Amino acid sequence: MQLTRFDRWLIEEFVHETHIHTMSPPSSLPKGVREIPVPETQGRRFRYHYVAFNPRTARLLADILKENGQLFSTHVANR
Repeated sequence: MQLTRFDRWLIEEFVHETHIHTMSPPSSLPKGVREIPVPETQGRRFRYHYVAFNPRTARLLADILKENGQLFSTHVANR
């Protein structure tokens, strides 16, 4: 079955969430972004973990990190 534009929008808005990992905290967090504590383990790559449930909010946080020149990684997952 082929997905329509509306189907893709529904999946982006209500099924997917964006995980963003950074080495240092951003200067400001957009509304709708949740911070998840990362356990202190040896050899971990990133220190901070943020989850954005809205793709626009995830893009806004990524733009803030890019402006500050911070290293970050994103991953889209199902809720």
